[in-house]
Amino acid sequence: MAKRIGLGRVQQLIENLKRELQLNGASLVGGDRGVKHITTGGTGTTTLTAADSGKLILVDGSAVGNHTIALPLATESSGLEFLIILKADSHGETQILLDSGVSNGIKGMLKKLAASAIANVLDHSNQKLGFGDASKTGSRIHLISDGTQYWVVDAVSDVVHISAFG
Repeated sequence: MAKRIGLGRVQQLIENLKRELQLNGASLVGGDRGVKHITTGGTGTTTLTAADSGKLILVDGSAVGNHTIALPLATESSGLEFLIILKADSHGETQILLDSGVSNGIKGMLKKLAASAIANVLDHSNQKLGFGDASKTGSRIHLISDGTQYWVVDAVSDVVHISAFG
């Protein structure tokens, strides 16, 4: 028969645990992802930092004018993660461009949706990636850094994604 251990001893053992804890897909409750709001308007640039990693980046591009969102260099840290979502339809004369700062710094597959199906799937390898003119609410780009470059986890829009202002 096993010997019982008191709560104090269990707490001490957990606090002194000096190895990684495998959660095997479990999630922690109570974590706040954090949200950052970006409103475009006229030509401009917003710079994200490593401290913004993991936050939901909501972009309002409803005003006229192209806008750049500068990402931190992927080499700053592996595991940097950015989920950028349009929270309003972008203006017909507004493009929003994410800039990795490195040639071929963003790689992965992009999807353009049509009314009832996926209309276009493209392989992307460029320094920049963004939303074209008149992209609809909910268009998104999800990026994760491996310490050398950003990988596209998901990129969906109703118009073709861009890699430069047109």
